[in-house]
Amino acid sequence: MKSGNEQYLVCVLEAEGPDLEEICTRYWAVDEAGAFIETVTAIGKSFGLTAAKLGRFVKENSYAYSLDIACPRCNRPIAFRSRAEFQAEANRITKECEDCKLEMVQQKNQEKERQLRERQQAAIEECPDVTSFTTEQCIYLLALLKLAATEDMMEISELSTIQYGMFTPTKDLDHQALKSLLHSGIIYISPTSHLTSIEITEKGISYYIDSVRWRVSLQDKGCGPIYAVLEDEIRQRLSCQGPAILMELCHEISLHECLAFLDESLSEHRLGYEYGEKTVAVLRAALEQYPVAKVYNFIWRSARDAAAFYQRKQTSKAHASRTVVGSIERQCQQALANSWDVKAYKRNFRMPQSSLSRVVFNTLLGTDDAGFNILIKELFSREG
Repeated sequence: MKSGNEQYLVCVLEAEGPDLEEICTRYWAVDEAGAFIETVTAIGKSFGLTAAKLGRFVKENSYAYSLDIACPRCNRPIAFRSRAEFQAEANRITKECEDCKLEMVQQKNQEKERQLRERQQAAIEECPDVTSFTTEQCIYLLALLKLAATEDMMEISELSTIQYGMFTPTKDLDHQALKSLLHSGIIYISPTSHLTSIEITEKGISYYIDSVRWRVSLQDKGCGPIYAVLEDEIRQRLSCQGPAILMELCHEISLHECLAFLDESLSEHRLGYEYGEKTVAVLRAALEQYPVAKVYNFIWRSARDAAAFYQRKQTSKAHASRTVVGSIERQCQQALANSWDVKAYKRNFRMPQSSLSRVVFNTLLGTDDAGFNILIKELFSREG
């Protein structure tokens, strides 16, 4: 065991070789105040090494520990592989050593696994029958399975890992749908989820809803082919109650298509915006008169004008972004009053038709993405 300053920092060699002891001892040597005596550059020049090469050499062949910095859990000195590690540790409250960190992670993971197994057992025991699902929940689940189910249909992959396709048009609607299914016991967190996405809390566990895997409780009960079960249930309801039972969900999908395009349009101009009740009310009113494809026109123009306003008036981005909602409303009113022929936009390639939209408009209503180009009330008057 070699030491640059026996009372403060101890250097331990892990190999042998020419100049190794001198290099490492000089590298780790500190004065009484805990400051390094020589710079890495100066030491490197003595041996024809750059600062970067010398740092790697020391890291690979030695470590150091301080007699004053110990793990609060096991009381063993904490090992450092570089000066940066030592300085960072010396300037803050001491953390646990690597062995204790690993042990703590393992204990937390065991607790996470235990709680996930308990949730799984409870979900299987309390599994609701498909007839108790709302129509929206049946559709949400069908859309989720079509997008993200594993090949054996036993699990639903994390939404954050889906590279092609979207569950719903927006994250907000994604979360709304997932929470509806979760709180009704229709889905539960899979025990195979990555444990790094789950945290232990006083109330149990918390997790990132986009970053965990899901299981369908019906599958654990052996309900039969889940696609067929869900489609049969939805079609039975459609035959009894008519397609109008889908109208509210269609309006919600159209609204979120527009909210997503608003966010995308503003992002293109490096403007940000958090929508609220006013934005929702304006877009709903526009969608009563125009289909999504034409409301896109109003949105794109409003975002463009907001960007120009920002540049011209040298105002804040937040102020410029707030002009968008009023602009959409004015354009819609002017188009109606003057009977303008509003140009319909095509889908943005970065915002393809969502799985939820495909299930509703394509699978159940038998159209080709009609909710994008046709007014919802017109679509249902045809269906009626």
